[in-house]
Amino acid sequence: ETSIRISLERDIEDHLVHCLDTIEKGLTLVDRQVSTSVGRIDILAEDQKGFRVVIEVKAGDAKDSAIGQIARYLGWYTKTEGKPPRGILIASDFPEGVRYAAAAIPNLTLIAYRVQFSFEQVAL
Repeated sequence: ETSIRISLERDIEDHLVHCLDTIEKGLTLVDRQVSTSVGRIDILAEDQKGFRVVIEVKAGDAKDSAIGQIARYLGWYTKTEGKPPRGILIASDFPEGVRYAAAAIPNLTLIAYRVQFSFEQVAL
């Protein structure tokens, strides 16, 4: 199950780097899988106003650890660059406890993804 989860995270991330506009108009890719001294940022973007945006992707429901992880990246980036970035956490859902934790972090947005399959018969 862990390898399926990692694969799904990678697939979502691959999709997002080509379609950042689907989560926010005007977002542009700066880099992905950015190594820092406190972990690896999934996607680093820039918004229409020129602000950096740290994007973390989770397969399945977000857990408390995801809030700690993105808070760590936001804090590191603020200290390193001297100005606070925005954060976007993407997951399939956000339990109530995670929403409370996220509300305590300024400039953090939660975005839920949906995966849809459609099937159609192919003529022979």
